[in-house]
Amino acid sequence: MAYGVAGHMLIEGWSFADALYMTPLVLSTVGFREVRPLDAGGRAFTASLIIVGVALVLVTVTVVATWVAEE
Repeated sequence: MAYGVAGHMLIEGWSFADALYMTPLVLSTVGFREVRPLDAGGRAFTASLIIVGVALVLVTVTVVATWVAEE
């Protein structure tokens, strides 16, 4: 969350509230719509946020599944 909020604030110049709203939308892959139109840098950052978020979810599921299987 911190990565997403900070990135949207720094790269896009969004307010904290807009960045805080946009980040869970991206991380949950809901994809409702952007708070404001994104420029090229914002699109690249949002793509990186999606990749990092999905990767973290997959790693977490793998770790939990391994833990459950070992018990």
